[in-house]
Amino acid sequence: MSLDQIGVLLDDGSAGRHQVLQQHLDDLDRRMEEMRRSREMTEHAMGCRAHDIATCPRFRAGVDDVLARF
Repeated sequence: MSLDQIGVLLDDGSAGRHQVLQQHLDDLDRRMEEMRRSREMTEHAMGCRAHDIATCPRFRAGVDDVLARF
């Protein structure tokens, strides 16, 4: 959590606590999904039979999917 978010949580007069908590949960979910995808791609790269991982269609599709999000 950012210092601003923690400040909202510690402010007993703040009505925005639930919003801050929901934003934090959403961020955690997003980061966990990114980590899951990264692990999946890394595991595939370790076991891939392609001589050059950059030429593997499955690995390239994962990279292309990640890049499309930016």
